[in-house]
Amino acid sequence: MLEELHHPWIKRLLIGFARTSDCNGPRKPNGPHHLIQQIDSELPVSEPALQLTYKIFGSCPPMQSFDPAKMLTDSGKLQTLDILLKRLRAENHRVLLFSQMTKMLNILEDYMNYRKYRYLRLDGSSTIMDRRDMVRDFQHRSDIFVFLLSTR
Repeated sequence: MLEELHHPWIKRLLIGFARTSDCNGPRKPNGPHHLIQQIDSELPVSEPALQLTYKIFGSCPPMQSFDPAKMLTDSGKLQTLDILLKRLRAENHRVLLFSQMTKMLNILEDYMNYRKYRYLRLDGSSTIMDRRDMVRDFQHRSDIFVFLLSTR
């Protein structure tokens, strides 16, 4: 069983799971995910699956090793969104993009950074003042192309 976990695709899967796991709120575009920081640290890891991952693989690669281009080739929905956003940007449109899950907003943030689209993100962790400021910025600043919004 443990020998099977040494395959490179299993490691990528576990790192991908850590990337998209329960991370509420925005994070720095190139900053490591809190679970990967936890795996990389010498502190005890509380989740049994993460303990096993740490024991098998040791330190995981930093978030910067994530390949958004591969994500685009692996996801038909993201490919379609990519085509649509390119067209909308070429025609000087602006986009409101809603998601029920903050995990999806995390993925969309990675995509926005990859395409170098200027965006704002509003989710449940945003304060009332931040929400007001972001809405005002999106209304008045034409350089912001996408507004990522959580419906929860």
